Amino acid sequence: MFDYIPGRWFSSGTSDIVEAIHWADKKVESDLMGKGYNREDITLRDFATDFFTARDPYGVRKRDIKHGHHYDDSYYARKQGYLDNYILKRFGNQTLLSLTDVVIEDWFLDLISVTKKKELHDDTKNKVLTTFKDVLREAVRQGLIPSNPAEKITMINVTANTRTPFTPQEIKLLYPEDDEQMLKVWGSVMWATFFLIFRDTGFRPSQIAALSISSYYPDLHGIFSRNSVGDNRQLKNSIKTTNKGKDYMVGILTAQTERFLNRRIIECQNKKEEYLFLIDKKFFVASTSNKHFTSFGGKIIDMKGRTQYSLRHSFETDLAGRIENKVVAELMAHTAFNPVYDHRSPETLLEELQPVRSLLEKRAALADGSERKVGEQIYSTTAPSSVGVAGGVLGSD
Repeated sequence: MFDYIPGRWFSSGTSDIVEAIHWADKKVESDLMGKGYNREDITLRDFATDFFTARDPYGVRKRDIKHGHHYDDSYYARKQGYLDNYILKRFGNQTLLSLTDVVIEDWFLDLISVTKKKELHDDTKNKVLTTFKDVLREAVRQGLIPSNPAEKITMINVTANTRTPFTPQEIKLLYPEDDEQMLKVWGSVMWATFFLIFRDTGFRPSQIAALSISSYYPDLHGIFSRNSVGDNRQLKNSIKTTNKGKDYMVGILTAQTERFLNRRIIECQNKKEEYLFLIDKKFFVASTSNKHFTSFGGKIIDMKGRTQYSLRHSFETDLAGRIENKVVAELMAHTAFNPVYDHRSPETLLEELQPVRSLLEKRAALADGSERKVGEQIYSTTAPSSVGVAGGVLGSD
């Protein structure tokens, strides 16, 4: 970094310190001889190349950690992918000061996938825009631009159609009551146990994949875990909602799930394995379990584009309105009840509201002049003049 160019790192292109110093001296000499340094000439590519990599000169990762945000390498890799494949490809040669919200929004709304050559899903578009905002937020922090044009753009409202929950009838087909039929559906004790736990708890697949024998509390008929499996297939001592929600998850298990879990534990003990869901003694990622889910489950019902993650939506939908929202949030490892996961139908909501009908009937009866009881006496709601309110208490003259 040069003293006359604060907040901007340059690469000499060499790892030799003597050569690097020589390169820096030449740059200073060149700049001071008239070519000069103009902040207005900085392009987005100059500023943002390798922004989310370990080579990041601005310390984005270090600042994230200081702020209490601990993300996997895969998180930064995805961000860098959006930056390289979409943002720099379109705006890399533009100067930072030339970027406007109008141009960015027009580009953002019509983003085309670099691989499939068709319009990106709205959710992915939002992720690309979020990445753009992150980059330009740092440019503002360094004083290179006065404001962040990407911040002015509103995210696309994304519907959860691809995560529509399964109906009770579909759940019954996917999870037959007979244990032998369950084995036929899912192919093995391991996979039957995996998806039974998913059904009962709403855990994320990466968290189920990290469960161990010691995660199970048989006396309490439940499981507890703070671990998950990362995209690199390594065990993590954290779950996805760390710093956003609960740093743990708990789940209650049904009798059938416990039967299969006990069978799976015996299998693991025979192989001297502590973890419940290993393939060739290695952890697997969510895409592996999803392939099994859609392949085996797709033979039983029409998946209609749904994935294993739809079970998580089914879990909250089935519990919503039946137990307190704060308990649902606890089970989902959220800080609060998340209505995005609640897909109750109008009929379901009306069924749950039936107790309100009796209250409305009583309310209507009171309005019609029916008698009501206050304390030990009976008073009419159409009271004669001899009955009134004195000192805030209903009484007679």
